Amino acid sequence: MFNKIKIFKIVFIALLSLSYLVAQTVNFTPAGQGTDYMRYNVSTSTAANSGGLTGGFTMTGTAFNDFNMYILQFSFDGTSWNTDVSAMVATTGGLVAGGNGGRFTSTDGNAQISVSHEVLAAVSTWPGNDGSIRLRINESSTTNYYPTAAGITWPIDLTRPSISTSSIVSNNSTNTGYATTNDVITLSITASENLMNTAPYIFNGNISGLDFITQSGADATQWSFASTVTTHAEATVTYDIAYYDENYNLGVSSIISTTDGTTVIVDRTTPSLDVSIASNNSNSTSLAKEGDQITLTISATETLNEAPTVTIMNEPNPTVTPPASSRDYTATHSPTDANGDEEGTVTFSISNVKDRAGNTIGSAIVSTNDGTSVTFDITAPVVQTITSSSNNTYSSARAKEGDVVTVSFSSQEKIQTPTVLIAGEAAVETNANGDQVTWTATKTMDAEDDDDDIVDISINYTDLAGNAGVTKTQ
Repeated sequence: MFNKIKIFKIVFIALLSLSYLVAQTVNFTPAGQGTDYMRYNVSTSTAANSGGLTGGFTMTGTAFNDFNMYILQFSFDGTSWNTDVSAMVATTGGLVAGGNGGRFTSTDGNAQISVSHEVLAAVSTWPGNDGSIRLRINESSTTNYYPTAAGITWPIDLTRPSISTSSIVSNNSTNTGYATTNDVITLSITASENLMNTAPYIFNGNISGLDFITQSGADATQWSFASTVTTHAEATVTYDIAYYDENYNLGVSSIISTTDGTTVIVDRTTPSLDVSIASNNSNSTSLAKEGDQITLTISATETLNEAPTVTIMNEPNPTVTPPASSRDYTATHSPTDANGDEEGTVTFSISNVKDRAGNTIGSAIVSTNDGTSVTFDITAPVVQTITSSSNNTYSSARAKEGDVVTVSFSSQEKIQTPTVLIAGEAAVETNANGDQVTWTATKTMDAEDDDDDIVDISINYTDLAGNAGVTKTQ
């Protein structure tokens, strides 16, 4: 009977030990994460773990043998294993010698042991900010390892990624530093290490407040972000993009500027022009004769990409200044009959008006918006009828000293105040009705005027543009 009881105890203990072996589970969890996180990075090194410590990890195991001691083992090179942690915290189970040497026991088959980042980083073989760690549990005095003899492996990455180079351009055909509707703005980067774009660790943010499309490059360090211009603000493009490396580390800072200083300005507005015209005619800026210069003044609401195309009268290539990108331009032309310039209102055309984003004015501009105009006049004026008389008491056809001789005449067009000589001396010219067509000139005869002689009359005149008429005499 005694032998039967002894055999029963041995079998029971053996079966109990076997049940622990078969049902054994061990999980390692980085601080602040779940068991499937499988990384030791900046976030896990500073997060709270299940033992109330900062950083590090927590081991949770079930179906341990309460009669045995277990040892936490780790390797930083994948081959040599050590146990020289200085301290641990047991939330479930107990520590042997305060956890020194990684030793612990279970309670009711369960154990939960935590190690802080400070303790982990103090291990003599700690690799620093980059490397890997293998973790396993050894059942003391056995060759049993959990979860496997190889343990579980995490990469160690305590270095946040940064951006080495970044540049922004658009596919605008006029200027890659500008973008208009439907142009594609592309921000390209090269990172200090491989980045990832798998949820939830994806590039996120905006370009000018709108979504972007992420595109991979030649390798995982090269990426680009594209945004097609729709309702983007008309201003320098802004962006704010967060990124992660392959070990889930958030970048040192969001991408908010380029390393090469490139920018893109969104401009979806068609430029407009203020146009005026004038000549340097000495009498009137609205008239021009041969020898005068006509100036077309052009002011745009924004800087143009290049000088517009201008024609003035019959001249297809007037002098346009400056010949390059600007907001303000002048175009000049000195009209001549020989050039084929016709009399009348000066015509002009302004086309190929394009801003730096390629926005263009749909049709040519052919008129001023301030009401100015210039009339080209190369025809000499003609004075027609001339009559003369005096206020002599006895005969208007005669005059004596003291009498007033009056000359009346008219022209075919408006003229400037003429120069009239009566008896070789200057007369007083007047245009009573202000039409600049009908004129009178008067002179009071004096002792110097010849007696018994016909009074000579001479009229010199120019039209309003300055064309001189043939001297009229009588």
